[in-house]
Amino acid sequence: MIALEKRMLEKVETLAAKNNYGVDSSSAIKNQPHLSPEQKSSIEAATAESGLAVIQGRAGTGKTTMLSAVKESYKTAGWQVKGLAFTGQAAQNMQKETGIKSRTIASWQNEQTIEPKTILIVDEAGMIGSRQMADILERADKYQAKVILVGDQRQLQPIEAGSALKAVDERLSRINPEFSSRMEDIKRQNQDWMREVVREAAQGNTREALFALDQRGRIKIYDYPSGARKQLIDDYLKENISRQKDALILTNHKSDAAKINQEIRQILQQEGLVGENKAEVDNGSRKIALAQGDRIMLTRNDYHIDVRNGQRGAIKEINAQTQSIKVELDNNETKTIPLDHYNHIDYGWASTTHKAQGATTEKTYVYGHTQEPMASQQSTYVQISRAREETKLYLVKGEKAIERPWQKEKESENSSLITDEKRHQNAIKEVTKSWSKDSAKETTADYFQQGHQKQTPSQEREM
Repeated sequence: MIALEKRMLEKVETLAAKNNYGVDSSSAIKNQPHLSPEQKSSIEAATAESGLAVIQGRAGTGKTTMLSAVKESYKTAGWQVKGLAFTGQAAQNMQKETGIKSRTIASWQNEQTIEPKTILIVDEAGMIGSRQMADILERADKYQAKVILVGDQRQLQPIEAGSALKAVDERLSRINPEFSSRMEDIKRQNQDWMREVVREAAQGNTREALFALDQRGRIKIYDYPSGARKQLIDDYLKENISRQKDALILTNHKSDAAKINQEIRQILQQEGLVGENKAEVDNGSRKIALAQGDRIMLTRNDYHIDVRNGQRGAIKEINAQTQSIKVELDNNETKTIPLDHYNHIDYGWASTTHKAQGATTEKTYVYGHTQEPMASQQSTYVQISRAREETKLYLVKGEKAIERPWQKEKESENSSLITDEKRHQNAIKEVTKSWSKDSAKETTADYFQQGHQKQTPSQEREM
């Protein structure tokens, strides 16, 4: 890993030294008169002569608009622009919103060559580990392609080892700061105070962000999980019953998402908004029944039927004879999915936060516990930055624990919302501490300085 990350940073220097990738972006900038100074600066950094550029943009700063101008600049100059992303959903979002033909990094890595005069725009680059980043940079150098990395190192961290975007950006900034740009002017949220909340979270000030949400009444604390889920579901259905694609329910745990999905589905079936079960699939984790009206999420890429991991939609029709479902996706496309070929389906009202990075919605509902091992300042930042209009948190006091059937009956006899001001404030202190943990990853370069190993705190104590 030390050798791999050393090569990765050497490729940063190699690509930054190349000077034949610059194009004139002035026309593309003029074609979009509402660009902010940050967006213009980022376009200029992305279209500079270097073989590598990094654009770090906070959530909701208008990166998509900026990328559209970058694409226009390079295509006008005779370059072909390709998009890459860690997830299929992010790749499809980039393609839909910017017109840049995009695919996942994993599928792109199966290709043997890169065509001449290619610009590779890598979106959500903060989720890429060092191995994939090293491969991207090595291929770009070999085939004379330019790489533009777009992401935010403060959002969800890579699943694999190494915070590659952070390491690459730091090295590139030392070589030439003109090739690295920042976008911090948040535009997504409709209200000034909420933009300030997201700004605080983006800067790592999670406590301040959560306190501000609490002061506005956006955080409710409950004694029991059933009470929190019930109120969340009631609010979600009341506020979004006809526009469910405009709302997200986020959790840190798959098990919590599964419970919320099941409870929502049961209510909708009782009300006749979800039909009778007409099909069943085994998605690898469990068997789930499907009916007309079900909101579902696709959980694996499949290029044969052109669907992506993380896509959501509603089942419009189930054909028992062909064992297929017709789904209207949230991007307004309609897909027919053969269940004997594709079974990677889950319910889509609630999902984990990892499935939501890169998403934009009108409203977000967050479920969790005040002492949450899976929470971090990075996941909190993603959760509270998705919505344009409103974000609400429904939290259970204490740690997550196994729920027993007999507990539900006992809980239903009590009002579980904590209204006592002192208890509420104690719970808020718990959540700000628990949800502020920094889970940022590092690379081996962070532990080696000028060829000497950096001492860990334990080694320093021993000395």
